[in-house]
Amino acid sequence: RIVEADLEDSDSVGRAVDHVDPTFVYVHGTGGDTRTLDEREFERAKVLAEVLSQAPSLEVVTYNSAYGPEGHGVKRIFQKQACETVLRDAGFPHFCALRA
Repeated sequence: RIVEADLEDSDSVGRAVDHVDPTFVYVHGTGGDTRTLDEREFERAKVLAEVLSQAPSLEVVTYNSAYGPEGHGVKRIFQKQACETVLRDAGFPHFCALRA
């Protein structure tokens, strides 16, 4: 089942999570336009991590991150990797980052 939530509203995310009782969550991203930096993306990742970490049935979170060689200097990649860190550090039983 697919549900919608406002990632800037933890209550909205909580209602969505309660509605489906997830065991697996795939997070494509927490921002809008992938060509520009979204200043709120990191904050949305924190909201999502906080709410998902309370879901008792959740076993796996997969995040579509980004890869860049050390010293690449691409701000968009740094931003995706910062969101990856927030989600990875949330303490889910299993976490997978897809980096392309």
